[in-house]
Amino acid sequence: MQNVPQNNWTLEIIGPFQRATRAISEQESERIRQLLLTERFLDFYRDYRDNISFYCPKCQAAYCKDHWTNYQMIIDDGFFDYATAICPLGHEVVVDD
Repeated sequence: MQNVPQNNWTLEIIGPFQRATRAISEQESERIRQLLLTERFLDFYRDYRDNISFYCPKCQAAYCKDHWTNYQMIIDDGFFDYATAICPLGHEVVVDD
């Protein structure tokens, strides 16, 4: 998280399959900080799952790109819809939506 002018905040999530940046409020920034400090990663994932490409909610673990396999882009009517990959324990996870 970084502070930007005019009391606006941004959240940047960098993962093996995508990089996402979104504007957030200062209150949301503090809530995220508390989730991460108290290791409530599943709650963080639930709130930002569209932008988190490194976390398996079934394992409740984060993995680097080298550990995901079978990356597949799902195309709908000629356009990217979402992508899935398999975590090291065999769970299929949406990694880009």
